[in-house]
Amino acid sequence: MRRGTRSGSWKRWLFALIATASLIFVGAACGDDDGDSGGGGDEGGGTVTFAALLPLTGPNAAYGEFQVNGAQMAVDEINAEGGIGGNTKIELVIEDSQAAPEETVTAFNRAYGEHEMPVAISVGSSSILALVPLAEQRKVMLLNGGSQGDELGGASDLLFSTIHLIRNEVAALAPYLVEEGGFKRAAILYIDDDLGRAGKEDFERDFAAAGGEVVASAAHEPGGTDFRSQLANLRDADPDVLFLSTYGEDAHIAVNQTRQLGWDVQLVGPSLVALPNIIRDKDAEGMITTPVQFDPPEEFVAEYEERYGGPPEHPFVGTYYDAVKVAAEAWAYAQENDLGEDGPALAEAVRQIGTFETAFGGEITFDEDGVAARPISIAVVENGKTKVVQEAE
Repeated sequence: MRRGTRSGSWKRWLFALIATASLIFVGAACGDDDGDSGGGGDEGGGTVTFAALLPLTGPNAAYGEFQVNGAQMAVDEINAEGGIGGNTKIELVIEDSQAAPEETVTAFNRAYGEHEMPVAISVGSSSILALVPLAEQRKVMLLNGGSQGDELGGASDLLFSTIHLIRNEVAALAPYLVEEGGFKRAAILYIDDDLGRAGKEDFERDFAAAGGEVVASAAHEPGGTDFRSQLANLRDADPDVLFLSTYGEDAHIAVNQTRQLGWDVQLVGPSLVALPNIIRDKDAEGMITTPVQFDPPEEFVAEYEERYGGPPEHPFVGTYYDAVKVAAEAWAYAQENDLGEDGPALAEAVRQIGTFETAFGGEITFDEDGVAARPISIAVVENGKTKVVQEAE
């Protein structure tokens, strides 16, 4: 297994213990296991199970709706054509993970206890890290389409991310703030988990390298509802920009409470903060962000609108659609080349295939850390939309 880009935290150690203990539960549920989680293909044919462990409830459910829609749309398209290779249908088993580590492990156990599966699609940086020991033990390939914590890069040979990491966005955003925006003093509000801390550390490093100074930072617990005291302390440091390394409903609360305090500081956030409901909120007007540019082909948009009654508003629709397509193509390739039916076979197929078409109208290639590169642009929120002010290089 490749080493990650940063040393693991004590929580990662704790998650490994949780996941290892849970293997006892899975073993009891599944009986003896020869390690093959193939899912039932005979030289192609039959059915293969993909598990989707995504937030259907909790503070990240707004993301989960986009993720499930994208994954389900891809599955339905493949099955409508007879399945993978024209003869292997995909059964998509959806479990509520809440994007929280313990719940995600429980969701994995539920899915694996009822289905032998070679693929699990999930979200949540800490949650996915908690899944790694389970996935490696049970030989399940992991796909991530929404989490951007730096520790995901190289965390396992079985893990692939169809979205770039937060370090990639911050590397574009920090120099823009200094060189184009003229901002010199920054404060950071971050969620106290692997992803939030990664964004904080990336921004501290890259903002300083560009010539700026981080004058204050403050953490908030996941699922918090009142960040006013942290924001007031950050305001006292007199920054000219506030970087939000948080996400979901927490990010929306942070944006609203910043303005409720009467603080007109320049708000900045990575794509984590660029949820449609936040962008449409008047309190986010003028926020600088790095949205994942999602401009799918017209036929994709038309199909999505027919299914779900509106346009695909968030790039997670595309990244989770892509996750299913990558897994399906890997399954077909592994069958054609006699690699096997378990997660390691599919992971090897991904590496051998190399390049994949995407819902974004282009292609992605996974780097040696299993991370897909995507273009990163800088945008400003204007009238409920994002307006690109610096195109991706």
